[in-house]
Amino acid sequence: MLRILIFYFSSVVFARDMEIQRQVSDILAGPKPECPSCLENSYKATYPLCNNGLDDSWKANCDKLYEAGIPKDALDFTLQSFNKNLTSFKTSKCFKWGEPKNHYSFANTNEEKFKNKVKNGIVNKCQIVINDTREKQMQYRGTMYYIDLCSGVEPKVVKTYFNMGTGTYTNDFANVSGKKSTVLGAFLTNYQVFDYQPGNEKYKKLRSFIKIQTGKSYAHGIQLFGLQGTNNNASNDMKYLHVSPYRSSWGCPSIDSKNYWMIEELAKNGPSLLVNYGEKSKMEDINKCSED
Repeated sequence: MLRILIFYFSSVVFARDMEIQRQVSDILAGPKPECPSCLENSYKATYPLCNNGLDDSWKANCDKLYEAGIPKDALDFTLQSFNKNLTSFKTSKCFKWGEPKNHYSFANTNEEKFKNKVKNGIVNKCQIVINDTREKQMQYRGTMYYIDLCSGVEPKVVKTYFNMGTGTYTNDFANVSGKKSTVLGAFLTNYQVFDYQPGNEKYKKLRSFIKIQTGKSYAHGIQLFGLQGTNNNASNDMKYLHVSPYRSSWGCPSIDSKNYWMIEELAKNGPSLLVNYGEKSKMEDINKCSED
């Protein structure tokens, strides 16, 4: 019986000492947040353009992009474009819808639904594309960076290529219909993939390849809306992002057929941001996007 009493009183003293120690630790730690969510978004990014109100994981991965081999000026321009339009677009005039009769893409989308999707800014906060027109892989082929900032503890960066228009350099990136020129600036994708229509033998083989991968005979394409004075005619001029079997285009930023999944991700999570960057790229006020 005596042993039981000794054990009981020892336990009481130990519990009291632990409680006193806990209270002292709480006092030394300072006031607690009122809720666990108060601890969110406490990470301060090293690079200012990564501090934009998104969560800690996004900001940390954004920081790491600066060590991922993407040219800094192109990345800065892209993040400025992203932040400028993150929560709202200053005017819906940015989105020149184009003539439905001229577009393959209109079968699956409509203007009202698109504008409703982007009423609170860029929808896709994860996947972004940067096309660097200066990093040439051949005459009409630049370097493409597909970025996913929500893939885990590290950002996903896929370095590949995109094709430019055969009239790009002779027409100096002209934002004019019919010049077969790739144009510079920030774009917003539409929200649905469509089947890019050319029916020649090379596109038939491309569709066969994609059908093996997906079960659907498609040449993936997605509409692009230029957000700046340098590219606001892109939709009217049918300059899509699409897969292609060729080494150049008529002005579209076209990509390898193996990268069809990138277009699917941009559409599924979008509208999404895409940037064509070059020496003459400049940050314009978004209100100018509707000016000629």
